[in-house]
Amino acid sequence: MKKSIFFIVFLTTFALCAYIYFDENPYQRGQVIGIAKADPSAYLLNISQHISLESRPVDRYEFPIAIGASGPSQSLYSGPNQYPFYCMTVRSGMGQPLIDNQLGQGIQIYQTDPEGNPTDLVLGYSKDCALATQIEYFYRGKIDGGIKQYDLMSSPNDAKIKKVIINGQVVPEIYRVEHGTINRFIYVIAMLADPTKGRLDQSLWNKRLVYQFQGGSGIGFRQGKESGPHIIQKRIDQLKLGYAVITSSANKTSYTYNMLLAEDTAMRVKRQFISLYGEPLYTVGIGGSGGGLSQYLLGQNGTDLLDALMPLYSYPDMVSQTIYALDCDLLNSFYAYKSKNSKLFDNWSTRSAIEGMNALAEHQQKAVF
Repeated sequence: MKKSIFFIVFLTTFALCAYIYFDENPYQRGQVIGIAKADPSAYLLNISQHISLESRPVDRYEFPIAIGASGPSQSLYSGPNQYPFYCMTVRSGMGQPLIDNQLGQGIQIYQTDPEGNPTDLVLGYSKDCALATQIEYFYRGKIDGGIKQYDLMSSPNDAKIKKVIINGQVVPEIYRVEHGTINRFIYVIAMLADPTKGRLDQSLWNKRLVYQFQGGSGIGFRQGKESGPHIIQKRIDQLKLGYAVITSSANKTSYTYNMLLAEDTAMRVKRQFISLYGEPLYTVGIGGSGGGLSQYLLGQNGTDLLDALMPLYSYPDMVSQTIYALDCDLLNSFYAYKSKNSKLFDNWSTRSAIEGMNALAEHQQKAVF
């Protein structure tokens, strides 16, 4: 028995050491080497009354962003950029960002080998994490329903592709995905399309637009992850009916709670969409938790981004939601350690009477996001 335990511990230790020795730290190549300085002259919206009454500046940026070009890196009216800024294009499956300086600011950008793997040769640095705008196609497999890459040079057999009905016609379930960066964050535009008709094909679009918001809690300093397959999987029920879906990593509160920046970016992402395909009949926001809160604020703040909101498992404000959570630890400490009669609080109805909320012993709380 002892020999068996020793052998298991030895193998585990050896495997861990081998992993550390032979495997490169996955974060090593993404480290911010030097911190850039923000432009202090970048415009910040002057708010002297309720923000819904403040007019936003006219956007002089020329949309659409061309294929191969990158979008604006400076926001229109949300003030100076935040640095350091951690690039997440590689983690989103989109490759290294574009080089924007040789001053050691931001992350290192490496020469790649013929297979696309980074070498040790540093070509430059990226502080703003810009991506060249690209188009990709994905399809749903007929058997497993999985989201798969559609190779234009070697397209899959039509029999392997799931079919949908649009305007009474049976069409292959193939999605065109555009991705790039706007205000340094990754944006995605997805819709059903004919891969033989190029970027501007909208023959399968039903003229309705969905803006995807997402939740979590973050303080910025990172670009965030987003990708075509992720957004297709998330909004497949709408996409297969002909809706177009747009989103940005700036509109996921895991990455930033700067709502002025989120608004600024969302307006530009929609502007990119409209410059390519025209005005939709309407735009519906959807998203849960922080993604619901974002919609409330955008609606309250007076933008014309959304015509309808679908906030899921949302909450009215941050403060009222945190009071009971912050009280919980203090009260539990009192119940268990400070009270002169701690057994009194073994009765969960007593706790409910104090906290004003349901309290069930050993109840498993489940939240689905």
